[in-house]
Amino acid sequence: MPRVIILLALPAILIGCEWIQEVTNTTPIEPPPTVAEIETIIWDEAGLGQDFAAENWQLPEDRGLGMTAALTDAVAEYSDEGHGPVALRNIKLEIKSNIRKAKRADNWQAVLLLSDALDILAPDESRYTASRNRAEEQLGKPEITIRMLFEDKVRGETAMIADFYISLTQERTREVLRVGDIVHGTQFIETLKRLKGARFEYLPTFETFVVMGAHNNEW
Repeated sequence: MPRVIILLALPAILIGCEWIQEVTNTTPIEPPPTVAEIETIIWDEAGLGQDFAAENWQLPEDRGLGMTAALTDAVAEYSDEGHGPVALRNIKLEIKSNIRKAKRADNWQAVLLLSDALDILAPDESRYTASRNRAEEQLGKPEITIRMLFEDKVRGETAMIADFYISLTQERTREVLRVGDIVHGTQFIETLKRLKGARFEYLPTFETFVVMGAHNNEW
């Protein structure tokens, strides 16, 4: 009886082997993506093809969230896959190069965005912490619009009403200042002749600058 069962099973085994061989012969196995192919995928999805040193470069409307999300996905997908680690390393080197170019062009928004991107690919790259800190300092410098500059004769002081905009935080405020006052890390140093404008110092970088456009008014 056992011999009959074995003989009956043999045709099924042979048919199975023939099917496996047929599938193997007719279904080609796709090779894993090359280093260049992976780089292109990441480059395109993260939007890294921009000229970060261009004079007219602007921060994306999503403030770079799309870039950082795409890089986070890329690290999860390619870190342990085939040529993925090499491609990610090459992308990291390109980002470092773009940080240096953006710094030379004083594109501090780009430096900050690329620093965020680098943190995803190489969180231990402390060498570039200084670049991030410099970018944050520069972007913390307020853009000032003087609305009114006047002599307060009652107090014998010069004062102003000015709008401040901080690009780093997108904060907008309206301030009343007198000579010597410090707001948003910026000191009102003095007025220009005939109240045509005012001189300020941004204390984190010791940079002095002039804002024009004040109206000559008196209280």
